Amino acid sequence: MLPRIFLAGDSSLDNKTWLFNQGAPADYWRPPSSHAPAVNGYQTLLDPPRMVCDVTYWMNQILQDMNANAIALNTAIEATTLASRVGGVQCCVVPSCCGLYEQEELIRDRIRSCDMLVISVGGNDIALAPSICTVLAMVLLMITPWPLLFCFHPAVAYFIGLFRFQVQCYAKRLTAVTRPRKVGVCMIYNLDERNGESWANLALCALCYTCFPSMLQRRMRLVFELGTSRIQVPGTEIVPISLADALDGRCTEDYHQRVEPSVIGGQKMARLILHRLGWPCQTPQYRYQKILECQIESSMDP
Repeated sequence: MLPRIFLAGDSSLDNKTWLFNQGAPADYWRPPSSHAPAVNGYQTLLDPPRMVCDVTYWMNQILQDMNANAIALNTAIEATTLASRVGGVQCCVVPSCCGLYEQEELIRDRIRSCDMLVISVGGNDIALAPSICTVLAMVLLMITPWPLLFCFHPAVAYFIGLFRFQVQCYAKRLTAVTRPRKVGVCMIYNLDERNGESWANLALCALCYTCFPSMLQRRMRLVFELGTSRIQVPGTEIVPISLADALDGRCTEDYHQRVEPSVIGGQKMARLILHRLGWPCQTPQYRYQKILECQIESSMDP
C-alpha cells in the first residue's frame, strides 16, 4: 500500500489560500510563481493538472524527486482553531462546540497503520480568536521576566495545557480508529520580524513582536519544549517538530502577511517536516530553480 502523509490543522499547513487569486480558473492563476504542474500522481487526478505551491505541493515534489513511495494529502483548514475541535472558548467569551471537521473525519475513518499524520494547530487560538483566559495568560507570559518562567508558572502551565494536552486530545480523536505509523506535532514557526502589512498586526503589536521579537520567540520555544515535545499517544510514535527550525523570522520572503508561509517558506517547511519524519531532507534552505525563474518572470509582468 502507498503510504500517505495527512496534514491536519490550520493555515500554517493550509497556506494555499494566501498564494493565488482564489476563484479564478487554473489557467489564470496569478502570480505565476504560486502554481506549477501537478506532481507525484496528482497529474492524473486534476484537470487541468496544476497545483498551488503550498506546503503539501512541496512535500509531494520532494517525495517525487527522491523517488519515495509516499504521497502527501492536505486536509488542514485555514482560519480554524484548536478550541473548535476539542471545545473551549474563543473570540474572548464565545463558547465553542467541539467536533472534527469533515476533512478530519476523513482522516479518522481512512488513516492506516502505514500512514503518517502531521498536525499544526493552536496559533489561531492566540492570534485570531483568543479567549479572555488566553489573552490574560499571554499578557502574564510576556511581562514575566525570563528567569521566572518555569513549568509551574501560571501562564506557562496554561499554554502547556493548550499545546500539550489539548493538541494531544485532538491527535487522539484523529487517530481514534487506527493509529498511524507516526504523528508529527508541530509548534508554529517564528513570525516575520520585519514590520509590514498583516491581518495579525494588532496582535503582533500587542505582543511587542515588532520591537522585541525574541521575547515571544523564546517563550514559544519554551512551550514547545515543555508542552509539544511531551505529547503522548499510545500506539504510535510522536515526532515533535518546531517549525521555527525552518522559518526563523529573519527572512521576509518566507512569509505572506507576516504570519502565513509563502511559496519559499512552504518549501523550507516541507523539507523540515519530511526530514523529521525520517526522509533524507537535511537542507531547509533548498529551493527549486524553476520557482526562482517564475518569480523573475512575475516581477517582469506589467
